[in-house]
Amino acid sequence: MQKISALLAFAVFVVCPAHATEPVTSLTVRDHQITVRTVGQTDHVIAVDGSVLTHDTNNERVGLLGPYTGQGHAYVLLAESAGGNACEMQFQAVDLTTSPARLSPVFGDCSPDVHARVSRGTLHATTGDYTGRPSVGSPKTSGETVVFGDGKFTPAR
Repeated sequence: MQKISALLAFAVFVVCPAHATEPVTSLTVRDHQITVRTVGQTDHVIAVDGSVLTHDTNNERVGLLGPYTGQGHAYVLLAESAGGNACEMQFQAVDLTTSPARLSPVFGDCSPDVHARVSRGTLHATTGDYTGRPSVGSPKTSGETVVFGDGKFTPAR
């Protein structure tokens, strides 16, 4: 019976990832609370531990993905969508390891697919390929990989 309980616990751990798969408005990561508060249709305040990190007035929707942790570092992704159908989503990385938290430049090729991991203390985020609106002949855009950590941001194609 004890062996079955251990296997069940392992299966639940493997099946339930430690990060959000759909954008959320609040996450607690290593004693830090990061939130997105929407004030108007395109007015979003992103705060870490109650202090404003950034104020986004360019997008219709902003949410959080993550956390992505490892080697003593913690990151969250801002998933940003302007609401149109030409470009579904772009991202920004938030480094919660530093105080104050640091924010990367906007990256992404409009694909809502992103895979992120921490390696050597930096966040490696790769976006998927994006076709856009194939019915009107939108070209396919290749995904991109970026590296962010210690305030440095590097496209790593």
